Amino acid sequence: MKKILVTGGNGQLGTELRLLARHSAAQWYFSDVVEREGVETILLDITNEEAVGQFVRDNEIDTIVNCAAYTNVEGAEDDFARCDLLNRVAPEILAGIARKAGALLI
Repeated sequence: MKKILVTGGNGQLGTELRLLARHSAAQWYFSDVVEREGVETILLDITNEEAVGQFVRDNEIDTIVNCAAYTNVEGAEDDFARCDLLNRVAPEILAGIARKAGALLI
């Protein structure tokens, strides 16, 4: 059985993937840094390489779908560091974890 980790699971794209997951035989894990009422969410900070790596290993994840991003275009100019962390560094971290686990990163 496929085991899929979706980061940014409470955002727009993550929410759409939740709908698709209902009709899938795969085991889906939806993570985010904040909880959303009425929605099962695994609290996982994708900038924490150790925590994400441990989760991927412990749950034998074979696919990571990264839906997490800093999307506030105007805010990115004022908060460049956070934007860079979420849109460049975090995907780099996920890529390294996926490579080590032999997982696919989307």
